[in-house]
Amino acid sequence: MAMTLKKVGWTFLLLVLLVGGGSLAFMTFFNFSEGVRIGTIVKLSNRGYVFKTWEGELYQGFLENNASEGGIATRSWNFSVENEPKILEDLNRVIAHGAKVKVHYKEKLSLLPWVGETKYVVDSVESVQ
Repeated sequence: MAMTLKKVGWTFLLLVLLVGGGSLAFMTFFNFSEGVRIGTIVKLSNRGYVFKTWEGELYQGFLENNASEGGIATRSWNFSVENEPKILEDLNRVIAHGAKVKVHYKEKLSLLPWVGETKYVVDSVESVQ
């Protein structure tokens, strides 16, 4: 009887680890959508207490007349950046020149602290003339 209970316990533990690991892998590698946005990068910062991630803000250049607040609001988009030196170099170069950029991003299904603070993860950048 004791041997059977021990076997059931180990089987249950293995099942929990497999389901948990599979769920974590799915949330990390599965992309809900992907797309492109065009604008000017206005912020890029390395943030986080435990997991340092690169976070940025893209000014899309659209103006909205916001009558309820009595002014004009600008549209910006927050994103996280894959931890790739080439992407960070490209972003820093376009920030230095104030150039308009096209960023390709992947939208994650859920937020994970080591991926970034947003569901949108930029994986490539190119200048727009």
